[in-house]
Amino acid sequence: MLGSVPKELEGVASGANAAFRELGGVFGIALLGAVFSSHGGYLSAQDYVNGLRPAIYERIRRLPLFDADAPRAIARD
Repeated sequence: MLGSVPKELEGVASGANAAFRELGGVFGIALLGAVFSSHGGYLSAQDYVNGLRPAIYERIRRLPLFDADAPRAIARD
C-alpha cells in the first residue's frame, strides 16, 4: 500500500492502513461474539461448547484461502 502513494503521504497511508486493520479486528471479534452468544453461553460447560463450536466454524469459513494481490506485492519487493 505504501508503494502506491507519494513519499510525503506515506505517514497518512500507514495510519489509515493501521486504523482499518484495527476496525477489522473489532468487527471480527464482535461477529464471533454474536455467533457464540446466539448458540451458547457460560452457564455450563456444554453451553460453552455449544457456542464455541459455531464461532470457530464461522472463523474458519472466513479465512482467506488465497490473497489475489499477494504475487504482485511480493514482486514489488
